[in-house]
Amino acid sequence: MRLVGLLLAAAAIPACGGNGGESASNTEHAPLVQVPDFHLVDRNSISATYKKKISPRGYLEMVPGFYFTHAN
Repeated sequence: MRLVGLLLAAAAIPACGGNGGESASNTEHAPLVQVPDFHLVDRNSISATYKKKISPRGYLEMVPGFYFTHAN
């Protein structure tokens, strides 16, 4: 699970880079807003947290990767 998170983070880093050559002092950023915490039930049968509620709060100071899917 940690490997997947690291791979997702490594893939996202290049997409976050660069500000088009502008200096940081010339760019405006939206204010940070704290979003409500949420949890989901782990449906991965080989996971250590199978059938338990998991939340991003459980991964503080880690590099998490979340994948949401829906199948019919």
